[in-house]
Amino acid sequence: MIQEMVMEACKADGWTIRPEKDSTIIVVPLGPDRHQEVSVSASTENDESIIRFFTIIGPVKDLEGNRPLAALSLNFGLISCSFAVHGDDLVLVRTQLAAHIDAQEARSTIWRLAETGDRYEKHLYGTDLH
Repeated sequence: MIQEMVMEACKADGWTIRPEKDSTIIVVPLGPDRHQEVSVSASTENDESIIRFFTIIGPVKDLEGNRPLAALSLNFGLISCSFAVHGDDLVLVRTQLAAHIDAQEARSTIWRLAETGDRYEKHLYGTDLH
């Protein structure tokens, strides 16, 4: 179900879809020299099916000085996602109830995460690895 919705969400824009063991990775081009990967996975929490979207910004270990605090301060202004730490990485994440999402909402979420994630990756790390 989730895989089909993600495929439908991505086909109009021709985004590359890469199935992984527990998730699906979508590669969103953001211009001639930049891209961003967004991971989509499903799980159940408190008897609710949820979909988690996230994009890696960069390694937490590379955040020096006041950058960790700056990232947390930026959270307040983010409308539809938030910074979090996943494993060793700083990510932008959005979690939604599966019952409240369709392909168009998934596409919009993937696009916003990709665009926002790329902007912060460039700003905080100066790279385009994710």
